[in-house]
Amino acid sequence: MIKGINYNSRKIETYMGNLVNVFDPDPDSIDIRDIAHALSLNCRWGGHVRHFYSVAQHSLFCAEHVQGKYKKEALLHDATEAYMIDLPRPIKLGLPEYKNIEKKLMKVIAKRFGIPYPFPGIIKRIDKKSLEIEWWYLRANKTGEYADWFSEKLPSDIEADFLRVYDSL
Repeated sequence: MIKGINYNSRKIETYMGNLVNVFDPDPDSIDIRDIAHALSLNCRWGGHVRHFYSVAQHSLFCAEHVQGKYKKEALLHDATEAYMIDLPRPIKLGLPEYKNIEKKLMKVIAKRFGIPYPFPGIIKRIDKKSLEIEWWYLRANKTGEYADWFSEKLPSDIEADFLRVYDSL
């Protein structure tokens, strides 16, 4: 056992030192810096891409390509994955309790950042459209108008971009 680690705790310690219980979340334990940091290091598709592409990059892409009044929701639509990781969709579909925990956590995150939840339909549509575009560039290895979005970037740069966009909203 490592001194200071409680292996029986239901809380995770975040990058900023917050303790978050995803089963009973407290809005005061949620920090945008934790979200930006964790999402910038969390690879989409369980890492099954040609090069590293983070959930934060996906979130930034969604926020850039949605109507102005929905940008904050688009940026934060996967914020739970900062605490629960990005499980590929086929796995999530087989874990209904995971989805329930994720929904409860998202409700708290939405409250913390003053965004509506459930999200408006446009968020689901931009998420799906982004997935299709990402697949084209990252899995099918195609080029085109969005190629720069999908070039390899350092997680620290993505984290900074995420926070800059959040601060602008």
